[in-house]
Amino acid sequence: MAESAPGSAGPDASALDAGLRESLEGIFTTMLAREVSPPDASAGDRAAAAARWFVARIELHGDRDGVVSLRCDPGAARALAIALLMMDEADTLADEEVLDAVGECANMLAGGLKTRVFDPLGRWIIGTPACAVEAALPDSKAHHAVDCGLGGGLLTVDLSWAAETRTAAVH
Repeated sequence: MAESAPGSAGPDASALDAGLRESLEGIFTTMLAREVSPPDASAGDRAAAAARWFVARIELHGDRDGVVSLRCDPGAARALAIALLMMDEADTLADEEVLDAVGECANMLAGGLKTRVFDPLGRWIIGTPACAVEAALPDSKAHHAVDCGLGGGLLTVDLSWAAETRTAAVH
């Protein structure tokens, strides 16, 4: 695993990018029985027009503070929920069920990222998912992100860091 550059806290950018992708691929292949694929050419246009976004955010604390976010347009969120809950395409899902599935997936992503990237560097902890249906595509201040297509929609997982680096160790 790559170490941080001198004077910085946490893993380097290539380790984070690889960790995000590996965590996403692991969940897709083991939990959703799907492959990670790039978004189709029109997914970005459909996503920009989406009136609702299913969003889960999980705080990450260690040498730095950050947030792992999973953002899904309605098509991707529904496809994720159907796959995770092992339901049929024709089944009706309430927004709460879809949001719960997005939150669970975000939790697995954050856990995978913690195990793959952060644990070898010291003590890091992750919080619980904060989930919401938001009216517009949330602004992302992501430092590292992976976009993929799912169910004809757009799914984005990203990591953004807080502005300050911690100087004290987490106990």
